[in-house]
Amino acid sequence: MKKKLEGSEDQLYDYMKLHGILNASLESQQETLKGRIGMFVGKLAEVQAKQIADRSSRDLLEQAIHKPELLHSIATIQDAPRIATFKSKLVNLRKEQKTLSERYLPSHPRMQKLQTETRAVEAGLSLEIENRIQMFNREQQALIVTERGLKKAIKAERRQEAHLNKLGLDYGRLKREVDTNANLYDLVANRLKEIGLTGMLQVNNVSMLDAARVPGAPYKPDWKTNMLASLFFAVFLSLGLALLLEILDQTFKDQEEVESFLGLPFLGIMPAISPESKLPKNPTKKELMALARKKDLYSETHSKSTLSECARAIRTNLLFMTPDKPFRSLLVSSSLAGEGKTTLAVNLAVTMAQAGSRVILVDADLRRPRIHKSFQVENEIGLSNLIVNSSDMNEAIVHSSIDNLDLLPCGPVPPNPAELLHTSGFKQTLEELYKRYDKIIFDSPPVSAVTDPVVLGTSVDGVLMVIKTGTTHRNAVKRSVRALQDAHARILGVVLNDSEASKTQYGYSYARYYWYGNYYYGGQYGEKSAEG
Repeated sequence: MKKKLEGSEDQLYDYMKLHGILNASLESQQETLKGRIGMFVGKLAEVQAKQIADRSSRDLLEQAIHKPELLHSIATIQDAPRIATFKSKLVNLRKEQKTLSERYLPSHPRMQKLQTETRAVEAGLSLEIENRIQMFNREQQALIVTERGLKKAIKAERRQEAHLNKLGLDYGRLKREVDTNANLYDLVANRLKEIGLTGMLQVNNVSMLDAARVPGAPYKPDWKTNMLASLFFAVFLSLGLALLLEILDQTFKDQEEVESFLGLPFLGIMPAISPESKLPKNPTKKELMALARKKDLYSETHSKSTLSECARAIRTNLLFMTPDKPFRSLLVSSSLAGEGKTTLAVNLAVTMAQAGSRVILVDADLRRPRIHKSFQVENEIGLSNLIVNSSDMNEAIVHSSIDNLDLLPCGPVPPNPAELLHTSGFKQTLEELYKRYDKIIFDSPPVSAVTDPVVLGTSVDGVLMVIKTGTTHRNAVKRSVRALQDAHARILGVVLNDSEASKTQYGYSYARYYWYGNYYYGGQYGEKSAEG
């Protein structure tokens, strides 16, 4: 440690000797250099300020050659007594000339004499001003030379400052190494002295308490204890995780949750529709629209499927809710987009038409209509045209390929959908539809997105809310229901969409029912449904 300390000290000394920092410390040299740089910068600022002031005075003097009245605004006129003298004479001559002009004409000898003297004084003043301008130009040249010298000196000092900073890094590194080695040397020397003093005491208080024995089994790891603890921890963690997921899950999954949380009638479920062919990894918009079209018309193309039976069950529940006064107009809506309200509206309209009722499906989504895409019909004329009385109802209504089912597309998307639904044109359109059809089913936008469903809900006989199983948040549905109830809209009930029947107790009873239905269809017609 002593040799290491001496070596680091020698390295520090050689470095200081090599770079000439033995006479004065590096810190003092840096402070001196900073002082010189500050002095040069101050001098440079003074020179530049003097240049600006001289240029301003020179510009004013150049203007005063033709406008002597500007001389009073030049501060440096006090340093030119001859200019001040000429200025005073010129003022006196002009004052005298003004006084005599009231008595004599310009051709009078005294007036002529004053004009001659005035021109002489003006010529002398102009000459003095030009001499002063030349003096300012010479001073500007001298100041420019001084400025260049100061900038060059500052640049040289900056380079020296950067050099000293680099030396400071190496110097600090060597100095820290010397200090570290000195501290270690002192620590080891003191420890050696303590050991020497301890050895001189000659005291031994060691005694054997127990003999060392070879163990019969390893102390660690204890596999039995570890396995039991791991099993207990895994069971506890699984139960806790399952409980946490159940608490955090704020979506609807079965009938009991819908009825207990919302307090609304539960009208049925709509099972999830599995596509017959899988979509590619990145489907195009056309492929997605084709899949949505298949889902919308599933009850028509798969009349013996589980979905068709669920749609018929919902239709039956709706009819039995008000047997004395059956509804004629129905609004199908949801809290959020993508919950399947359009699919339910289409399939419900198909099943009601199959039951023999004259049904019209109205696309009241005046912002993102989809009914015309599902049935592949034109959307040039529709509900928006009827509201503003720009078209006839016979032109707007489209007959579908399904018996007893007509369509009323959205038509051109208006800029103010909510305002259109408040007009008398919409009420007249609704009254005309009542005259022609038994059932009117409206497809609308989500309640939480726009106010259109709330406005429509007050004009129809009832509202059917669609909830996507395991997706829609309870508070979102509750806010939508409250918005409809605050507007005094009649909510007939709730339908759980995209539900897996085998996952819930309610769904299990439906699954058994539909299994028997599939068996019946297979026995009678020799075919299975799309779901079977």
